[in-house]
Amino acid sequence: MYTPKGDVIELAQGSTVLDFAFNVHTEIGLRFKNALVNGEIKPISFKPDT
Repeated sequence: MYTPKGDVIELAQGSTVLDFAFNVHTEIGLRFKNALVNGEIKPISFKPDT
């Protein structure tokens, strides 16, 4: 997965976008409400294809 700055973060199979947010920074994970995935808003439980 990519951060808005273009950095690559690899996560384990089955990880959610919330896992990704916490991997970027704890404060981001704590404030995370939803994700923008390929132009669509997704819930924190969304598991992107890896």
